[in-house]
Amino acid sequence: MRRKCFRTLLCAAALLLFPVSARSLPERLSPDPVQAANDFITGLTGGSPAALGYTADASDLVSIGKLVLEGRHGEAMNKVGEF
Repeated sequence: MRRKCFRTLLCAAALLLFPVSARSLPERLSPDPVQAANDFITGLTGGSPAALGYTADASDLVSIGKLVLEGRHGEAMNKVGEF
């Protein structure tokens, strides 16, 4: 009986001392608008934005990436055409 009680207490202590942070929550990833723009331009033109000279203005890449992530591909194509 003593052994069973000791085992129960040992298990309870282990559960209480086990850090809650050991069970990590999955990270929530945020989409990268620049990478989305790079992928979109590469898929649209067949060439990388750097090879096409589109990397001069990062703010334009960010705006294209945001349009792509929002699903507004037509507007993103127009923005690529304005480069």
